[in-house]
Amino acid sequence: MADVKPTKTLLQEFLESIEQIPGDLVAAALKSSENEDEKAIINAFAPTLVNQFRELSTYITEISYSASKQTLVEVERLLKMTSGVSLVKSLKVALPSIGSIIGKLGIAGIIKEIKKIIYFILQTFFPNLPKWVWELILLIDQIINDILGGGIIKIKNALSEAEINYLAELKGLVQLQIATRDLGDTQDDE
Repeated sequence: MADVKPTKTLLQEFLESIEQIPGDLVAAALKSSENEDEKAIINAFAPTLVNQFRELSTYITEISYSASKQTLVEVERLLKMTSGVSLVKSLKVALPSIGSIIGKLGIAGIIKEIKKIIYFILQTFFPNLPKWVWELILLIDQIINDILGGGIIKIKNALSEAEINYLAELKGLVQLQIATRDLGDTQDDE
């Protein structure tokens, strides 16, 4: 009888893929940089970013073990509908353009969308997210901006503005979720 490999869930595939993001990003940034000071900064941030993504992946894996079957079904549906795995893989396609401002902004944008999916996954597991999730997302944003921005103020400013827009989007999403939940509570009372 032939050995049958168990099929990976979308969650497992997504988490394995996001663990590769920092290494791929750092390698592309180092390859495109010609400035030794910029390379030193990239290398200084690299271990932290790699560890943050690894720990986040491990954390989600661990909480998935104790999640209900329904929650896991919802996470799989979320990943299927958001094309989470495909989005992570598309980052590799964009990395060769890291040398241009447009490329850097595009790469940062893809990573922000991936972080939204991570946020949605965590929110599925924990409807009331721990405060540290926001802090971790902000820290990851800052490190990625430093890696992508190098010593160019124009790029750092553009990345910072994109980050402000990203956080405003997340805030708006939370407000919408609260309003929707409150509206549902009001209708239940009637």
